Amino acid sequence: MTVKAGATHTADPEISPEAADIARRRSQKLQAAAAKAHEEARPASDSVLGTPRQRVRDEPALPGKTTSAEVRATTLRLDPELQRGLEMLREITKVPMNRLVNEAVDAYVKKRSPEVATGLGGMLSKLEAYRQKDPEFDLAIRQVADAEVGVIGTDPAEGQAHTLDVPVAGPTHRMVRGLLSQS
Repeated sequence: MTVKAGATHTADPEISPEAADIARRRSQKLQAAAAKAHEEARPASDSVLGTPRQRVRDEPALPGKTTSAEVRATTLRLDPELQRGLEMLREITKVPMNRLVNEAVDAYVKKRSPEVATGLGGMLSKLEAYRQKDPEFDLAIRQVADAEVGVIGTDPAEGQAHTLDVPVAGPTHRMVRGLLSQS
């Protein structure tokens, strides 16, 4: 029976949760030991394309950014052409695909952040200039009022007043009509 890392229960009812937990911890230790042995078996630097290979387990994905404990798994959907390109770069450079994606996203964020900030700064400047011209929005209020005055009597949303000549039926009816005409 195999126990997956992170499993909290097993399909076999004869194995207790404690035994499954022990098996899971052993499996994690074995995986860590295998990864360490694999890392130690490789030279400290590969001169693929003239760039030294960075250590995968001991360094954060992007130097100075995060530790491996802070990294979260994220699902991305890549175009097949991009996927093939990443796989080819991974094989040639011997750099994990995760690192390639992190480096590409880091470069994109560093490139686009100032552009977006500049665009937002320009928009903020225009808004501030507009606000300086009309700090109490008097012009905007006047324009709305003028537009409303321009449609008096023709605005279908306003409706039309109609008077009905209904004969008065009795004293109660007269009283109600009198009260309504007062308001």
